[in-house]
Amino acid sequence: MKLLFLSVGRIKSEPLRTVFSEYIQRISRYCPVSCESVRESRAKVPEITREEEGERLLRLITERDTLVLLDERGKMMPCLSYARWYSN
Repeated sequence: MKLLFLSVGRIKSEPLRTVFSEYIQRISRYCPVSCESVRESRAKVPEITREEEGERLLRLITERDTLVLLDERGKMMPCLSYARWYSN
């Protein structure tokens, strides 16, 4: 199994970039990990921005991939629950 982290644009926050790099370093001991980003949309309309960026992200995903969305408004999952879900 391989993890691929996708993002829109680069991480602008230095503290977040540091935490993310440390996480990638730690998890890469257990499985292959790669990170890719797509260019941010320059559209002025939020709906068009989401559409363009979503299409760019979807081009990097294959049918065999399992997609997990990380979002601050999403469901919190404790580490052990995530590990159980991930290993299935």
